[in-house]
Amino acid sequence: MGMQLDAATQAWIQGLVNTALQTIQPAQPAVAAAVTMAPRGKEPSTFDGDHEEYEAWKSEMQAYLVGVTNKDTYITVVLSFCRGNRRINDWKMAFRRAKFNATQNSWDFASIAAFWTAMDSAHQDKNAQAKAIRDLEKLTWDKHPNARDFFQAWEDLCDKAGHTDRNHEVLLSRLKRAAKADYVQAIYNSDTAIPTTYDQWKTRIGNLDRYHEQYEAEVKGPAHRAYIPKADPFKPSTMPHRVLPPGTTRDPTGVTYGGRGQAMELDRKCFKCKRKKSEPAPGCTNTWHFGNRKGVQRRRLFEDEDQEVRQTFFENVRLLAEEDPGAFTEYGLLTDEVHFLVGTSASHTEAPEISIPPDRFPPDIPR
Repeated sequence: MGMQLDAATQAWIQGLVNTALQTIQPAQPAVAAAVTMAPRGKEPSTFDGDHEEYEAWKSEMQAYLVGVTNKDTYITVVLSFCRGNRRINDWKMAFRRAKFNATQNSWDFASIAAFWTAMDSAHQDKNAQAKAIRDLEKLTWDKHPNARDFFQAWEDLCDKAGHTDRNHEVLLSRLKRAAKADYVQAIYNSDTAIPTTYDQWKTRIGNLDRYHEQYEAEVKGPAHRAYIPKADPFKPSTMPHRVLPPGTTRDPTGVTYGGRGQAMELDRKCFKCKRKKSEPAPGCTNTWHFGNRKGVQRRRLFEDEDQEVRQTFFENVRLLAEEDPGAFTEYGLLTDEVHFLVGTSASHTEAPEISIPPDRFPPDIPR
């Protein structure tokens, strides 16, 4: 059975306990104020020293560390996200040696803003403003699906280019050239006053773009048509196909083809004599026939054509000699040559070689 304490002793012990609790509790807020945890959420990406990605990374870090008021904790967390390659690691080591006070275990910056000023000086793209100015000149509506994306890109480039006065006449003129031409023309053709500020142009163009999207969705969209039942699809006959007897084809060569393949149409007709290629073609000069393909027959064909030309020529000369025999002797032809051409001489069986100088050729005989 335990010993019971009197009321005075119990009050004394309770006073000691309260004093001890009051001594321990004031230290807890100091620790919480010294180490303020960053808000929970998805961590930002790391920064590897790429100047073009610095501004986006800086915005992510500032949003991630909202509520962290301790300067040293803030700077330490920011630098922990600077990694990825040897260049950024070497820069971070040099930055730590120059700005970190190991004796006091703190960073030599008066404020968080002073730290970001040093970061901007080291990593901010020096050509970002010039690039933004060039991109602003090349910005067009075609690269953006709607007015919201277009004006978002426009404002972002204006901020990077340092154009704080968006109502400047030069910027407004450039905006009207970059915006959709149909919208700008519709604003000028309307009965309302023409906008004079950036916000007015943004509102008017945004409304026109929204109305256009509604028009595309409601008027030009797919119409609701009544269902029209389709006719039954064609059903092929279930009756078996009638088997036809195989045809028989015989070509001029005597080869008979059955139903498993037909003769190729190679035995076409000649365009001169209208006879087929395999048929005899006496008198036809087309070497396309079987009998006219060899070299001897081809040469004979050319000789026949030449003989025909010669006969035509001599026939014309004979007719001319019958009309005026004296014309040939006047131009120096031999007597028996004239008789041969006229056909009154029997001493020559073949046509003699006749060579007439060009200057002595009769003018009425074609050369």
